[in-house]
Amino acid sequence: MISPHGLHKSPGCITVSTTGVAPQIRRLAEEKLQVNLALSLHASNESARKKILPISSKYKIQELLEACKIYQSKNSSDLTIEYILLDGINDSLQDASELCQTILSHRFDPQPKINLIPYNPVPSLPYRPTDKDKALSFSQEIKKKNFIVHLRKPQGLDIGAACGQLS
Repeated sequence: MISPHGLHKSPGCITVSTTGVAPQIRRLAEEKLQVNLALSLHASNESARKKILPISSKYKIQELLEACKIYQSKNSSDLTIEYILLDGINDSLQDASELCQTILSHRFDPQPKINLIPYNPVPSLPYRPTDKDKALSFSQEIKKKNFIVHLRKPQGLDIGAACGQLS
């Protein structure tokens, strides 16, 4: 996509999104493509992440964030943390505070942006979306720690293409 013999896109216009395979993030860092990186973290601690993303529990949060830090330092690229808000699972103010503390402990430069994603119900899963007021409080708690945070609006639900529905 960035090759002059291909689409010749600017690396800054491309984001690689991953749930986290730490060795591959480090490998991608060595390629120095300077594309942006988005880590779908979705939890502030290991036990919650294992429930939400059981397949991703092979790599611990600390290991993933360290790989992302390496990626960021070698590519001068943006890093975004993606976080789906699930009612009663990962949306408490304690979760917001713990998320910030976990990220801050890695001393990223610059700090990653945090995208808060409203959950769109999937009939076969037991999760419910966080209500708007609670999502706003979660977002404000993160802003208090000087992060850039975006609280996304739900999209794609009407056509079954919302986040988490393309499984």
